[in-house]
Amino acid sequence: MCQAILNRLRRTRRLGKDGKKHGTRYDSPQTVLALKTFRDDTSITAFYGFSGGGYNLWWILSKLTPDERKRIELVVVVGVDTDKPQADYDKSKFAGAKWDLIYRPNHPKNHMFEPEALLLDEQRVPFYVRCEVKDW
Repeated sequence: MCQAILNRLRRTRRLGKDGKKHGTRYDSPQTVLALKTFRDDTSITAFYGFSGGGYNLWWILSKLTPDERKRIELVVVVGVDTDKPQADYDKSKFAGAKWDLIYRPNHPKNHMFEPEALLLDEQRVPFYVRCEVKDW
């Protein structure tokens, strides 16, 4: 009986056999891949996160070392809810950070159009963002 309850708790709370919570933004496949890609390619100097990617971006930034953060010139967060405010992404919260931050919170009626709205608001987008887009 106890094993059945423990198994149910693991499924409910997404605990692995090691008793740790898995499947969070901290260790999501997207976060892990973004960290690997950033660490393998030293030409990457910016991050963009939209919606769930904006939440993952906070975890990515928190997992970087101060030396890795020094490389980042720009962080763009678009379409996140107010539970992750702009202040959470501010460079002052991360040792070694010196990035410019563009933050556009979620608009409940226009969520899927937030990236387009950001691009239309060219006054807020630095020149170097508009110059080159790497096609993956």
